[in-house]
Amino acid sequence: MVPIAVVGIALAFLVVDVVIQMISAKRGKEVYGFFIPDPPERQSHVLPSFSRITACLNDFGIHPVPNAFLHRGHTWASVEKSGDAAVGVDALARRAIGKVDTVDLPAIGQSVRRGECLFSVRQGARRADFVAPIGGTVVSVNENAAGRLNADPSEWVCKIKPANLATDIKALRIAEEAAKWVYEELFRLHQLVAAQLPRLQTVGVTMQDGALSLDSLLESLDDEAWKMFEEEFLKNS
Repeated sequence: MVPIAVVGIALAFLVVDVVIQMISAKRGKEVYGFFIPDPPERQSHVLPSFSRITACLNDFGIHPVPNAFLHRGHTWASVEKSGDAAVGVDALARRAIGKVDTVDLPAIGQSVRRGECLFSVRQGARRADFVAPIGGTVVSVNENAAGRLNADPSEWVCKIKPANLATDIKALRIAEEAAKWVYEELFRLHQLVAAQLPRLQTVGVTMQDGALSLDSLLESLDDEAWKMFEEEFLKNS
């Protein structure tokens, strides 16, 4: 009888644990049509597990470039075997901006410091400036960047010969740290848009099925929202 009682108690604890995990997993809300776990409480610096963060980002189609260092201005740098670094726009910014009409490329031979404007993407009359994640000299540019960015957010825009890579990468994020930061940026983007909804509705911005999609988000918003996105997310040297 004793072994049976022990097994029964163990099963009871297991059921309780499963129920608690199910309740915890449901703590969150719908954002742009996807479930996203609640952000950490103000008094806590603990984020959800890395696996939950990765799953959430995958739901939004945000797939970080492998082995790339991420700058807080939403550009990335990936060091190649040659020592040069390919540079591009991260998936969050790329998906939020939507269709890219043209890319204003830097000049080959141009010197740039980390945090300085490196290239711009244009969508109609709108322009978004992106900063260099590392300093150095531009050695190559992707003439087909605009078309390829529309098909693949991981497409590189230009390549830089680093001037002081060891110092620059200390200010960048990679792997799990980068994923956690993008996860928090996703919340920040949601907060920015949510705060603008009353104004946007008064200027005639409409939402399909009552919601905004992360894909091409800024195409759905007005010029003021575009400028706010650029100021809040891209100009972080």
